[in-house]
Amino acid sequence: MTRRRWRLAHRARARARRSRGGGGTYGRGRSYRSGSLYKPARSLRPGRLVAGMAVIAVALVAVAGIVRQIGPQSGPFRRNVDRSFAVLAAPLARTSSASGRTLGSMMAGAAGMSRAELTGTLRLLVSQTSSVDQAMAALVPPAPAGGDAECEGAMAKRASAMVRIETAIEGLLGGPTGTSRSSQSSAVAGLLSAGSLLTGSDRMWAACRHQLWVGPGSARLPGSRWVTDPSLWTAGGLSALATQIASSPSLAPVDRLVLRATALTPPPVSIDPAGAAVMPPTGSVLVRVVVADTGNVQQKSVTLTAGIATAASGAPAPSSMVRSFAGNVDPGGSVAVVFPALHLGKATAVTLVVRATSAGGTTVTEQLPLEVAPPAG
Repeated sequence: MTRRRWRLAHRARARARRSRGGGGTYGRGRSYRSGSLYKPARSLRPGRLVAGMAVIAVALVAVAGIVRQIGPQSGPFRRNVDRSFAVLAAPLARTSSASGRTLGSMMAGAAGMSRAELTGTLRLLVSQTSSVDQAMAALVPPAPAGGDAECEGAMAKRASAMVRIETAIEGLLGGPTGTSRSSQSSAVAGLLSAGSLLTGSDRMWAACRHQLWVGPGSARLPGSRWVTDPSLWTAGGLSALATQIASSPSLAPVDRLVLRATALTPPPVSIDPAGAAVMPPTGSVLVRVVVADTGNVQQKSVTLTAGIATAASGAPAPSSMVRSFAGNVDPGGSVAVVFPALHLGKATAVTLVVRATSAGGTTVTEQLPLEVAPPAG
């Protein structure tokens, strides 16, 4: 067979195979022959597909973990945290600064204040500084890049200093009852320690502001200083202040307990010209008494007694006395007490005797004459 005939026969056999389905197409309509090197890739087996997907899933989890670790350290995140902290801390700083100004005014004019005004201002400042301290501590997490410890520490020092200032000045005043004065030297020592805390708090707040300013967010906080006159917080300045407070006439204790009102049940039908209460026919009477503290110190453990005295006895018989405990009465406050029924007996003219006594020895007595009609029948 010649070479030309062989080529023709080969082409004929190839056309026959294609017509019988022995070949196919590859790619964009291109033909391929059986046994050709250019065959389509085999599809993945199910097991190999699952294994590949598992590897990809593990890789994605690892990447997500890395992103979570990097996210909080990223610049935008830190800037937002710092600036948010500054927005929330700024009102607290202004409130603290206002409290510092109030303290300065109080220290300058303490000797001319009333006892109630001075002690009330101290209680207010203690409450305010404690609230600011708690609010500042609640601002984190998340913490800013820097300065949060100094910010919180500054407010904590101010709260602690105010407690020491209140304790020292209350000691100079003799405490709530005015009877337990501390020495001036111990009061000055307490004020000196408070001044040291306030000076330290000013430094910490300045450091807090600086660290936030140089941090990622360049956040700004308002200034806040409590010690504007360092000479006031020296030993000499505080000794002079302690002397003024201890010797101030307006701060001297005033011990005054009064019985303001007495109400009777049944009520009197009239008051005679001599001031006696004319009672309806009854064998007993209920007494309601109001005891008040009109001084500037607390009356502790006030006890009230009431009894009926006849003209013959001149004083209530011990067996007729009833007792009631009113507790502590603060300056400007009052307590109402209702006694059990007091028996009047058969006398037509008696005297109601009410007495209030405090633990400090203050005693006040009130007497009310009663004219009693005998019971009907």
